[in-house]
Amino acid sequence: MSHNGYTILRKGASDDEEQEGLLSQPDSDSCAPVTSLHRSMSPRRIAIALMVLLLVNAICLIVITRHLQLASVVLKSYLNFVDNRDLPRPDQYDGL
Repeated sequence: MSHNGYTILRKGASDDEEQEGLLSQPDSDSCAPVTSLHRSMSPRRIAIALMVLLLVNAICLIVITRHLQLASVVLKSYLNFVDNRDLPRPDQYDGL
């Protein structure tokens, strides 16, 4: 049987030891960014950031509501509000 120059490689004991060594000892440089990222994105910091954003949002809502309330008070003096009962009614028998 011809394999066209290919040889079958058998897994040896040295390959097993090398693979176990690689799996058991993680590279310290590759773990450093993960731990610093993990520290900066802790659940406590995320919760504090969300509470600050919620507080800023509530303050903005209160300020905008106050401005709209003041604007409506000023506009009421300039607009004439007429009760609907005072408006002229159309003649129901106009076409007859």
